[in-house]
Amino acid sequence: HWQLNCDLVVPELTPAYELEMFRLIQALMQAFGAKPTDYVIRYNHRGLCDQLFQSQFKIQDEEIRRQIFFLLDRVEKSTPEELQKMAPKEVLDVFGQIYAFLKERLDPKKVFQGLKSVPACEEFLTLAEAVGSLGKFDPTVVRGFEYYTGLVFEVVDTHPDNRRAILGGGRYDNLIGQFSKQQLQGIGFGWGDVTFRDFLTVH
Repeated sequence: HWQLNCDLVVPELTPAYELEMFRLIQALMQAFGAKPTDYVIRYNHRGLCDQLFQSQFKIQDEEIRRQIFFLLDRVEKSTPEELQKMAPKEVLDVFGQIYAFLKERLDPKKVFQGLKSVPACEEFLTLAEAVGSLGKFDPTVVRGFEYYTGLVFEVVDTHPDNRRAILGGGRYDNLIGQFSKQQLQGIGFGWGDVTFRDFLTVH
């Protein structure tokens, strides 16, 4: 497995830095000849989703929230039968409510309207406005890695024969501090060679 890895590490991340990731992805895709209609940058905020699960759905158990994130990450990649085997029934029932709630609200202002007093929410809504047509908000995008604390995103091929993520990444505020005395915030993505080869092949 080979991948292009891009990360931006600074003392304090702002929406401007996060937007730079989107512009970098766009520039790289254009350099390979991709048209804007060939792919979609889907994005969400994992940290706000975690707070949403606690405040609106009253899920205080961290393990249950972890399982909800796992199911969200797998729901569009699995059959209903496969999904049923991934968690206990009580978790699947709660997940069904959350998934229905998210799919009905494809506007970040509607999804996170109960969290407007949270500073991260204001920053994310500012980012969403700046992203505009460059990306598409998708509240079901959470990525599979638990170290993500904020913005998460993935690039999806729009070709019907290759509807899969080409690359993915997000923001991690606490990861570097676990391995270093420096408290630095980071954001980045990994871009696999196989997934991009498939993209180039179908286009």
